[in-house]
Amino acid sequence: MRLFVAKNIAAKNDYHAWGWASTTVRATPKEVLAYMWDTLGRSKRRADDLEKSVDERVNDHNMLVYNKKKTPKVSEREGRRSTPTASNNRLGHHR
Repeated sequence: MRLFVAKNIAAKNDYHAWGWASTTVRATPKEVLAYMWDTLGRSKRRADDLEKSVDERVNDHNMLVYNKKKTPKVSEREGRRSTPTASNNRLGHHR
């Protein structure tokens, strides 16, 4: 029994394509929705998540989620804009 089917179509020498995928899920609709709406579940964690919590739950469809992310390190050298040196700066020089 095949649980997953997918098709895609792309023209030769074209970078655009379209497709579809279908799968069989062995769960009830209620279990599927519970999985999709579980914002604190392990499957929803990412490598850059440091902290995640629900701050306010208005009802089953609306909630305010606090998500603290890790930012990439930027060195002092990468963060600075390079300034032109006298050898390659022609501004202000007239011939």
